[in-house]
Amino acid sequence: MGVHPHGMTPQTVESSRQPSLQPDTEADPTPAVTATATATARNMIGDVPATPTRDAEAEASKAAAAERKRQEAEARKAEEEQKRLEEEARQAEEEEAEESDSGEESVYYANCAEARAAGAAPLYRGEPGYAKRLDRDNDGDACE
Repeated sequence: MGVHPHGMTPQTVESSRQPSLQPDTEADPTPAVTATATATARNMIGDVPATPTRDAEAEASKAAAAERKRQEAEARKAEEEQKRLEEEARQAEEEEAEESDSGEESVYYANCAEARAAGAAPLYRGEPGYAKRLDRDNDGDACE
């Protein structure tokens, strides 16, 4: 006889496969472990219906995601509103500067050389004689 890979002879392997029986009892053809093993296998695979805990966790996750989306939308709206307000303020400042250019104290300089010759340079936004065309870098200081 040959030796089995686990060091057992074929007879030993055969005898280890047979269930040991008590003299007065017969072997049950279906071991009781099968039902437990099947239930455990189902739990591991995920065939078990969702539990209330899983449902609550899923709902909490959905609610958190919805709250994040709502906060992101609010942040975008606030950012857009801030940009709109800044643009309105810039436009109002420009209009005010243009109005001061065309006010009662109307002073006009064709170019910066003329403003310097009159002793008015540099001209600041809001002052008579200031014009956007004389302010190259649009910083509010013309003919600097």
